[in-house]
Amino acid sequence: MLRWMLGISLREQRTNEEVLPEAGVTSIISKIKEARLTWFGHVKRRHEEEGIRKAMDRPIPGQRSRGRQRKRWRDCVMADMKKRNIEEQWAQDRKKWRKAVCGK
Repeated sequence: MLRWMLGISLREQRTNEEVLPEAGVTSIISKIKEARLTWFGHVKRRHEEEGIRKAMDRPIPGQRSRGRQRKRWRDCVMADMKKRNIEEQWAQDRKKWRKAVCGK
């Protein structure tokens, strides 16, 4: 759709990474990561007695099976935080968390 809006032909063989900044749009993957981290911070700021907070902080008993593991939501969040050099404790300070996650 962006290529059509910008008048870029498919024959020009330009990558999506070249087209996105030209259109002034961020990638959908970065928006998904931002939303995931925003939700994580929101839940971490909740009271410890609330159900959603208990569910997120509760350790899962037992061992994981052999082989490649299925991706869990928490693993994705931790990978996103590691990539952006964000610490979990920052979630308690909403302004600091928002600045780290969204850059605002």
